[in-house]
Formats: sequence, C-alpha cells, structure tokens
Amino acid sequence: MSNHKLVQKTLKITAVGAIAFSVLAQPLSFVASAAETTSSNKVEGTLLTATAQSVELLKSSKLDGPASYPNTLKQPMPDWQMALVDSSIAGLPAVGADTELTYKGENLGGTFGTYFSFDSAHPDRLVKFDYSTGGVRSAPASINGETKGPFAIYQDVPTVVGQTYSLGKVASTLPNLNKQTIYASDASNKSAIATISSGSATTSKTFTATSTTTRITIVIDSTSTIYFLGGSYGISVSLKETIDTDKLKADIDALFLNNLPTSNTIKTTTNQAAIDALQTQINKLEDGTTKTALQNELNLAQQLLNARTADEANQAAAKTAINDLFIDNNPANHIKDTTNQAAIDAAQAKVNAVTDIATKAELQAQVDKAQAELDAKNAEKQRETDATAAINNLFIDNNPANHIKDTTNQAAIDAAQAKVDAVTDTTKKAEMQAQVDKAQAELDAKNAEKQREAEAKTSVDNLFIDNNSANHIKDTTNQAAIDAAQAKVNAVTDTTAKAELQTKVDKAQAELNARTAEAQREADAKASVNNLFIDNNPANHIKDTTTQAIIDAAQTKVNAVTDATVKAELQAQVDKAQAELDAKKAEKQREADAKAAVNDLFIGNDPANNIKDTTTQAAIDAAQAKVDAVTDPTVKAELQKEIDKAQSQLDSIIPIVGTAAKYTVGDLYITGTYTGPATGLSLDVNGKRYYGGEIKDGKFKFYGLDKALKVGDVVKLNLYNANKEIKQTINIQVVEPLKVTVADYKIGDSNINATFNNSDITKVGVVVDGKKYWGGDVADGKVKFYALDKIKSASSVVTMNFYDADNNLLATKQVKLLASYAGVVTTANYKVGENNITGAFTGDVKQVAISINGTKYYGGTVTAATSTYKFYALDKKIKATDTVIVYGYDPEGKQLSQKTVTITE
Repeated sequence: MSNHKLVQKTLKITAVGAIAFSVLAQPLSFVASAAETTSSNKVEGTLLTATAQSVELLKSSKLDGPASYPNTLKQPMPDWQMALVDSSIAGLPAVGADTELTYKGENLGGTFGTYFSFDSAHPDRLVKFDYSTGGVRSAPASINGETKGPFAIYQDVPTVVGQTYSLGKVASTLPNLNKQTIYASDASNKSAIATISSGSATTSKTFTATSTTTRITIVIDSTSTIYFLGGSYGISVSLKETIDTDKLKADIDALFLNNLPTSNTIKTTTNQAAIDALQTQINKLEDGTTKTALQNELNLAQQLLNARTADEANQAAAKTAINDLFIDNNPANHIKDTTNQAAIDAAQAKVNAVTDIATKAELQAQVDKAQAELDAKNAEKQRETDATAAINNLFIDNNPANHIKDTTNQAAIDAAQAKVDAVTDTTKKAEMQAQVDKAQAELDAKNAEKQREAEAKTSVDNLFIDNNSANHIKDTTNQAAIDAAQAKVNAVTDTTAKAELQTKVDKAQAELNARTAEAQREADAKASVNNLFIDNNPANHIKDTTTQAIIDAAQTKVNAVTDATVKAELQAQVDKAQAELDAKKAEKQREADAKAAVNDLFIGNDPANNIKDTTTQAAIDAAQAKVDAVTDPTVKAELQKEIDKAQSQLDSIIPIVGTAAKYTVGDLYITGTYTGPATGLSLDVNGKRYYGGEIKDGKFKFYGLDKALKVGDVVKLNLYNANKEIKQTINIQVVEPLKVTVADYKIGDSNINATFNNSDITKVGVVVDGKKYWGGDVADGKVKFYALDKIKSASSVVTMNFYDADNNLLATKQVKLLASYAGVVTTANYKVGENNITGAFTGDVKQVAISINGTKYYGGTVTAATSTYKFYALDKKIKATDTVIVYGYDPEGKQLSQKTVTITE
C-alpha cells in the first residue's frame, strides 16, 4: 500500500530532513575519514569502501590514575581490574590471578608517599602514590630488601565476532610513562590477537574480533619508575570498532521502496526491529556529518513506519466499527436491529480517519450500505409507528389488550386501516390487522349491544309505577312480567349496564317476593302466638306447658313480620305471655331461695332437726327476708313456721362472743376478752393454723412473738365450744410499733405539725416551758397544733404528748425550735412594655405580690435556686408615672419585705 500522500499530509520535512537528503544523494565515500585507504578501481570517482570509527569502547581510557588514594583504595586505575604478573614468563601468559590493593602505610623506607601492597606472596612489593605537579602519580616500590614486582590491569569489552577493531595508544611525552605493554585477546584465553609493545610511540593496531568479549590488558614493568601520571603527561589507550558506513547506508536504504529514501515510502517488510537494529549501529558512530546523515535517513523511515502503524490502527478501528453494524459482524449481511444512526456516524468518523485510498473506498461502500438499510428501516418504522398510534387510539388507555373506547367510531377504524395498509413488514402488518379486526368486531358488537340494552330497559321500567325503577312495583306486576324482563336483561352483554338492569329486576323480584312472603309470615306468627295461651286465645292466661323456648319461637316469627300495625298487635300478645312466664318463674325462684335459706338453719339442712350451732340471728333474718318475698300463701305459711322454730331455738342459746386488741409487731401475746362458754383457742396466720393459747375468766392470750407477724398478714383468732366447734372467729389487726415524728417549728409559724402511725392516738397536748396546752387537729395520722400564740422564743423548751381516747399517754416528743423567717426583696425593675417585673431577693422569700397605685395583685414566680422572681405585668398597662411596689412573703404567707419598682421607658 502507498503511504506517499499520508507522509506529504502529516509530515513537514524540516531542515534536518533536507540536509539528510542532500548528503545521502552522494555516496558516503566522499565524506569518509582521511584514515580510509583508496582503491585503484574507481567508478565515476566513488570510493569502493567507506569506513568510520565508533565511539570509544574503553572506560577510563586515559591512564591518569585515581583522583585520590584513600586507605580504602582497591584498584590503581578506575574501571580497570588489577592482576598479578609472573616475571619469569614472557608475554601475555605471564598475567595471572586478579588482585587488589591493601593499604600498607605512609612514607615507608623514608620515602614520601602512600603505600599499598598487592601480592600476598610478596607483601613487601608495593605500589606508591603521591602528588606531583601534573597530578597524582604512582610507581612500583618495595621495602625490607624486597624487589619491585610487575602487575597488570585489564578491562573486558563486548565485541562482535568478525568485526574489525582498532587498538590504539597515544604516547606520553615522558619516556618513563611509555613502558607498558598493551594486549588485545579473547577474554577466555591468553592468546594475543593484537599487541602494542613497551616503549612504543603513538600508534594503533587493527584486529578482527574472535569472541563476543575482548580483553584489553596493560602489563606494568617492575622497572618503571612511574606508570601513571595525571595531567598532560599521561598516556591514553583506545579501542574502537571500525564501521562500514557504506554498508550501513545500504542497509538503511533497504528499508525504503526500491531502496530509495526519496520514494517517501517504506517497504511492507520494514518493521520496528529492523529500524532498532540500525539505530544501534548509528549509535556507535562518533558525532559528525556521517552520523547525522545516516540518522536523518533512519528518522524518515521511523516517521513513515509510525504513520503506517497509525493508519493500520485506524483501518482496524474502522473495520471493527463497520462490522459491528451488521448481523454476525459481517458486512455481507443486513444491519443489526440494534444499529442506529449514532453507530453509523461513529463508524463514518473512523473511516474518515483512514488515509489509504483503496481501503477507504471499500470501507465507505460498507458504511453507505448500512446507511441505506437504516434509512429504509427508519421509514418502515415510521409507517409502523403511525399505524400503531392510530390502532392504539381505538382502545381504552391506548392499549389493544383492552376494549375499544366509547369514542371509537367507524371513521376512526377506517383511518387506522389505511395506515396498516401502508406497512410493508408482513409480520407486523398481520399483527396490526388483527388488532383493527378486533376493534371492528367490538364496534359491531357494541352497536348490537346498545339495541339489546334499550329493549331491556323498556321492559324493566314497565315493572314499576310510572315506569320509574325508583318507585315500587305496580300492583299489576306479576312473576310473568318479571320473567320477561329478566330474559331481555340476560341478553345484555355489557357488564355495567347488565348489572344496573339486573339490580332493578332484582328489586322488582324482591318486592314481589316480599309481598307474597309477608302474608305467610303474618299467618305463621299469629298461629305461634295463639298457641301460647289457654284455648289458643290471647285473651286467656298462658298454658302451663308454655316455656321460654316456645315464647322465643313465637317472638322470632313476630320479628319476621314487616307490617308495622300487625307486628305491634302480635308483639303485645308475646309481651303478655313473657310477663306471665317471668312472674311464674320468679315465684318459683323465690320459693326455692326461701326454702334453701330456711333449711340451712338446721342440722342436716332438715327443719325436723335442731338449728345448727353456726346459725346466727343474721342467718335467721336473711331467711325471714326470703320467706317474706314468697307470694303463694300456703308455701309461705309452711316456711314461716320453720323460721319461728329456728328463732325459738336460737333465743335459748348463750352465744360465745369475743373481742381482741390490736397486735403490735414485737409484742409477746395476742390478747382479748370473751363471753359465753368458750373453752379453746386457735390462731390462723395467712392460712396456717396454730393451736394453744390460754383462755380463762373472760380473758385470753395467744403467744405470737414466734409467728413473726407483720403488717399485712391475715391473722384470725378462733374461739371453740366444748364440742371443739369454732363458735367465733376474730380478725386480728397487726400494727407497727408506735412511731411519731414532729416537724421543726420556726418561730412565727402558725402550727406545729406532726405525724403518727397508730390509730389509737386521738388527742395531743403541748407543753411550753412547763405550761400545758390541749387542742390541735388529729386525723389520718397527722397532727396540726396552733402554736403562734404559745411559742415566742427559739430558746423555749417544747414537747408534744400523744394520747389515746382514754387519755392514756402513748408517746412524748420534743419539738425542735428554729429562728423565725427573714428575707429582703433587694431589686425590682420594670421597663414599660415588657412582659415581667423582675428582681432578686435574699432569705426566706417564697411568694411575691405587687401593688399598682395601691391596687394589689398576687401571683408571680419565685426561683429559689437563683434567688430571683418575676411577675407578669404586661396586662397591667404600667406607666412610668405609676407607683409600683413588690412584696415578699415567707412560706406562711407573712410579709417579710417590700421594694418600690424602678420603672424605665
């Protein structure tokens, strides 16, 4: 494919590019270095071969030595490895194992310098470092009679097998610095492939690399007085690759169509790897016009490759976008249902970005196909949309699943049919036609239904007075008329209309049924009511066989009657029967109750026996009341006779009667008195019975301390007769030990207040400095005794005495006296129009009041916690000229202080 136009469009050839083409238009032979050799075989003045040297391959190629020589120095030359040399062997094989420097000392043997050893077998063989005017210098040295020793330094360099390299030396102007021998060899053996002899002047040697790693070794003779010296005196060692620039240019040209960079088109086989490999070769060249020319040509190839890569990506993106428009992603198929204008537009944009003309034309044809299909599909969709809208509009909620609207007419259906006829999709058209057919069928049915509804309505209305279903049925309406109307209603299909008509028919039927049923209900009720009475005549009393169930059955039948007049007459007869039955039942119940009460007075519940020991006057009185309620004179006389017998026997018996004192928690005994023939005791505590106690001479006591009685316990004392029968049970009240409290009395208070917990206390007295006073209110465990006129000083001695009803002293309590109330209203302020008068107080002020021009008002709020008060006064309409006073009162309501209000506007 051609990239020519793309390059012209996207690349602006810069001045650098122009230079590249001007240089590359000539063979590189014309710009070859002077070191290149000429050939006698010339073709049109062009050299057969052009070469150039690479950049320096050695590190630290100038043998200046180290910049400094600290104690930690390990190698005598940066980037070079030190090795031992066997002086007994000649040449490169003399170079032995790697070694390093070891600090030995300063100024050894009386000679200035820093010394390092390097051979463990000869520790006194040294290397000396010192400074000279040219920089750092170094030389072999020794001490302790040891001879100086040679050593070597080497550096391994990556090389290309078969490639030509140049080993060079730039000699020093000092002869002593030129004694090194320099070797090039494979790193894996000691066979020299190039040698620069000791003492040589500036020179170079060419060799062909036989290994991927070439070692450059420099042997330092032990006789050298100096071998490194900085500054301008040091020697330089060089290793450079000889590069065939004609071949390199040819390789770069081969990237282009017809091997011509001026074609502005790279070959289809040109890739990034090929360009990268050539870039590596160019990088080896030293900077100069040759390198610049080659680099510019390679840059053009890179730009063209970048452009081709970008266009290939654009083509791929366009193809993907176009394929995605079609079914199965195949442009031979129709477009997908999901393909829309946005998708086509997006694909078109990607096609627009393609620059290859042939590819772009092919892709554009596919986009055009998709667009044409989408346009056709959209037109069909519009026809379908129009038809669908017209059809939907025929139906309720615009939903063909529903029935047609009430407004749908033949014209609307015909209009929808015309739109369906325009649809071309056979499946859609068939579906729409079915919906139009449904609408037509419903419209036809609706027209027929309206006729049926009109006929049914006429028939139904004719059942009612004035042909109005709101009225009752006509007197002439019979079952045949209703049945005829029902038949017409049955023919109606509209559920709403049918339901409405059916309701009216049901009403007519119900009224006809009610008319027939009411006569039957009245007859049934009358027969049932008559059956309650003697001779089936409600003028008589009820039969002896009449029961509540029979009356209830008659009531049910009467309830079913709807005629108000007939029903009222029948109800009166039922009520009469019910009243007679109730009276009969009540008398029987009274007789039964009286008989049971009378029988219960006697042993074995048999009036033939004597009365029970438990029979009391109350029981006889209760039985007498029940006998009095009996109305049957015969039964009543018989029962009265038995009552009289019981009363007579009770009168002849001396009852056992006892009373018990309150039991105070902690007392030893429960005590009391009794009358009658009592012989024994028992005590019930919360349902548990204890026997024992003492009973004699009208008094009894029962030990209670061990029963742990407490207030709230249910305690009962039982008195027995000689037959060990309980004749009386006495409830025992358990009370707490007497406890009285007297509140502190503040001088000036009206009353002394006290409390007590024993209801036996009924009176109190107060003694003030030996003088007794009686009085006070005593009730519900509380005492209030007026003392304002009796106690004048807080130093008085006051006691309160508590007495029972018989004036027995039950308790005495001294009264604590407090000084009288005191308090002062300290501030009173009011701003006209504000809600409240506010201020502060000290002491016992508990209430406040105000006066305005002599008129007093009570109320306000006192806050003890903050000793402040407020009094609502907005409604008093206070003016700045008014005289307003605040009054403070103690808890008893006595005035303690007053303060004139400061009024501001």
